[in-house]
Amino acid sequence: MDTYAPPQGQAAIYNRLTCPKQWKLYPKYIHERVNFFENQMLCFFKDGIV
Repeated sequence: MDTYAPPQGQAAIYNRLTCPKQWKLYPKYIHERVNFFENQMLCFFKDGIV
């Protein structure tokens, strides 16, 4: 559903990363803020745990 950053392009970038990674998908959102994601990001920076 994302016309600005299509999944094919996102997957291409993700697959080329060599660092530890997790791909979080929120299919109902396009470019809106996702509070769940922001909470996880804050926890990661605070504690290093997601």
